[in-house]
Amino acid sequence: MANGRTARSKTPGAHALLTRARSNPLPSSIERRIATKVSSGLYASREEVLTEGLRLLEERDRIYGVRLTALRRDVREALVSLDAGEGVSADEVFAAARQRARATRRRLG
Repeated sequence: MANGRTARSKTPGAHALLTRARSNPLPSSIERRIATKVSSGLYASREEVLTEGLRLLEERDRIYGVRLTALRRDVREALVSLDAGEGVSADEVFAAARQRARATRRRLG
């Protein structure tokens, strides 16, 4: 780009967080890690490292949200099945788990 910035999208709220990071120093161990990233040439500035870190955190949060939604759906489906009389008793579940544990112990010695 003409102003020398990369064409990366800005994370919402990143500017405010970066401004606070400038006025509130980070622990020296983190500052060293940021400096290492910048000196490696992978990032042009401290702000770029922090912005990328925030972007990755938001991506992780999005993935966790998708997984949580799927888990909730699975639980709802399981509860519907149980309410319909489908499924197995807790005794059967624990007996099968004990049997698998014994088989694993025998296999591993």
